[in-house]
Amino acid sequence: ARKCYTCTMKKSLQEAFKKEFPAIIFNEKLSKYSTFQIGGTADIFYHLKDNRELPPLLRLCNTNKLPYFIFGAGSNILFSDEGFRGLIIKIATKNIVMENDDCITADAGVVVASLIQSAIQHGLSGIEYWVGLPGTVGGAVRGNAGCNGLETQQILKSATILNPQTFKIRKVKNSYFRFKYRHSRLKETAEIVLSASFQLQKRAITREEQLHIIKSLQKTRISKQP
Repeated sequence: ARKCYTCTMKKSLQEAFKKEFPAIIFNEKLSKYSTFQIGGTADIFYHLKDNRELPPLLRLCNTNKLPYFIFGAGSNILFSDEGFRGLIIKIATKNIVMENDDCITADAGVVVASLIQSAIQHGLSGIEYWVGLPGTVGGAVRGNAGCNGLETQQILKSATILNPQTFKIRKVKNSYFRFKYRHSRLKETAEIVLSASFQLQKRAITREEQLHIIKSLQKTRISKQP
């Protein structure tokens, strides 16, 4: 039989989680959070909807030597059938704001499709080639995600990241990430993306041209599906 962490966790620790994070969930099935719909049970699960909660949440884990795993949309994640003995954190932050006429900032939990839609609504172009890209903003930055010839490194202006050991939060420029194909230095440092700002263009092309590009890419994508 599998070992359930919540069965051996001190009651005081369970109460500490519940007191500081009332929405914490115990024994949550992971299959419903993966696009592959597989995975066992996480002993502890939390939907992170406010970036300010992440430092104290990780501090509680570190203090009690509790393993944790962070994910976004759950696209292309294979959760083990054995589940996870510790805390799973789903980044579910959703804020999107315009910084100026040609820059848009989105929380790490924002789905790429929502970012594209928001950019178009604000008359920005340069991100429409991401149509069909799965996942979230945080995952896109961490893995230098891209499609249709557009990679994150080409439009990322800056990002706010958290060091999970020191809990220090800082804003860094594009050059900090040392982007390579589907790679950034975050895969070595384990730093966590909280939000990202993208440098786009204000009305570089018309809305009609933009939508035409999107429809063409969608049509091409569908034709290539097996």
